[in-house]
Amino acid sequence: MKDKFILGGTAGMAGGVVMGLSIYLLNLIPGISIHMITRVALLFSPSAVSGPVQSNIIGFIGHLFCSALVGFIAIMLLDYTGYSHSFLKGLGFGAVAWFALCGVLARILNLNMADKFVDSVLLLLVHVLFGVITVWIINRYRYREEV
Repeated sequence: MKDKFILGGTAGMAGGVVMGLSIYLLNLIPGISIHMITRVALLFSPSAVSGPVQSNIIGFIGHLFCSALVGFIAIMLLDYTGYSHSFLKGLGFGAVAWFALCGVLARILNLNMADKFVDSVLLLLVHVLFGVITVWIINRYRYREEV
């Protein structure tokens, strides 16, 4: 695909869908309560907490938007660093995204991510999954000049 803007956004959204579904599935496990999607809803609508359905819908749409933005960053970083070792770069990118978004940005925006340790570890794992999928899609569908 020649258009890097569309490729990065699409790859980020695809990784975001897998990540969001993983979070919803992990919340089915007793004792796990990851509220990241509903916290993202607070960024876009303070009244989103009026009901769980509304906050999940707004949060998931906002999550996909943020995932597309992170996908743009991923494709720019891959253009700068190269496309070799994409699996390891995806692992690292997911871990850095977890630290930057859940660790730093959530505290700055006062999103009150009051998760337990096990929830934070699972969030790290789904962010790593996001990074691997996003980087794999970018590497798979990037434009290669014909020789």
